[in-house]
Amino acid sequence: MNSDLESQVIRELYAKNPDKEIISSIPYHAAIGTYDFGDGGYWLTIHGETPKEAGYERWNPHEPNNGTQPRGEFCGVTHRENGFLYDAPCDWVLPFICEMKPQSLRDL
Repeated sequence: MNSDLESQVIRELYAKNPDKEIISSIPYHAAIGTYDFGDGGYWLTIHGETPKEAGYERWNPHEPNNGTQPRGEFCGVTHRENGFLYDAPCDWVLPFICEMKPQSLRDL
């Protein structure tokens, strides 16, 4: 995510699709392509930017915290209701948000 506006659009998309319609182990989160490389609290997007550099760094209070999961929480997700960022286990089965340039849709 690159802005508060993108976060709002994602929340609106989620609002049109109730939890019960989303096939996921955790239907109220979506993967957004960020990762804590090296478990050092250094979060990067798939484009190699920190969330701040990408334009959106609204973590839920007390996040990222690497939780109590024995396998760690190294993948970034967003919450369907508040749009904040959370860290989560990378093996959660989640819907994901994929950003594409509009012209790329012509090639599909």
